[in-house]
Order: sequence, then C-alpha cells, then structure tokens
Amino acid sequence: MWYPARDFTLREAKDFLRKDFLKVVRRTKYFYVTKKPTKKYGAGFFEPILLSLCWWDFLGALYCGDGRPRHEGGLSNEERMTAFIVDVLGCVNSRYKGVSRDLVRVYRHGTVHAYAPAGAFSIATRDPKNHLRKRKNQLTVSVEDLLADTIKATLHFATVLKAEPKSFRKGTLIAFNKARAELQ
Repeated sequence: MWYPARDFTLREAKDFLRKDFLKVVRRTKYFYVTKKPTKKYGAGFFEPILLSLCWWDFLGALYCGDGRPRHEGGLSNEERMTAFIVDVLGCVNSRYKGVSRDLVRVYRHGTVHAYAPAGAFSIATRDPKNHLRKRKNQLTVSVEDLLADTIKATLHFATVLKAEPKSFRKGTLIAFNKARAELQ
C-alpha cells in the first residue's frame, strides 16, 4: 500500500500496522518456524531475533514518538524499545515486563552489534514452556513464541492506537506521526 508523506490518519496508521507491517513479521515466521529448514541453510536463530528487536525498536518509536531526536531531549532507542516491550508486549505476555532489561541488554545490544547475545543466553526454535524464563542469569527465548508475540503485540498496538489530537501520549496517533516524521 502506498502511503503519503503527510501525517497518517488513524485508519492509515492501523492499516499500516495490520496489513503492511505484519506481512514482514508473518513472512519471517513462515521462513524461520513454519517451513522446514534445508540442510544447506539451517534453521537460523539470530536472524529472527535480530529482526524482532529491530521491529520493536521501530514500533517503540511509533508508540513513544515525540518528534525529538535524542540529542534534543527525545527518548533513546533503548527507552522507546523498552516502553514498547513493557507496555505492549507485556499485554500479550506479562513475562516481557520482567525481562525487558535482559532483552535489551543481552539480546539487542549483543545481537545487533556483535551478532551474538551479550551474555548468557538460550535460544530455541520452539519452547513455549521456557520462553522468557530466566535461570541462572540466562534468559531463554523461543523464536516461534517471540514472532507470535510480535504479531499479537502489533495487532494490540493497532487496536489501542487512539486519535487524541489535543494531547501527546504514548500510543496515540500524535506519537505515531511524530515518530514517522523523525524517522524519515
């Protein structure tokens, strides 16, 4: 779908999240979880985690956007991402609230900057029982659950996104559009 450079309407913002953005997440889930991996390419663990963290960073910007870059007093990527993890992913699975710092510190920083989590980690393709469980400073992440939760969180964000034209708050169309302007 083509989107204009002007601010999104509430309908456009919700359609972007539900129709366009989610196609990328669903496609990733298909290639890394649903489709049986070939021997040549393997299953891949870091790619879907890296992509999820980048998406949360982006969605966090849309959720918290105040239109100001960090050097002008705006929130850092880490702060916006953490807010999205706690406020939105936390509605999908409350365990995200307790492990948001670990996800950002261990999985985001390490995986994004060094292509390996920065500390003790455990990654499984499918492990719903242990997804987001922390044992001996080691946080387990299930790729299937991470992607499924990202889909649910995006749908939740689209559902609760509100048009409040007179005030700035997280999760409003004003924040969404301010972030879009900043990110362009």
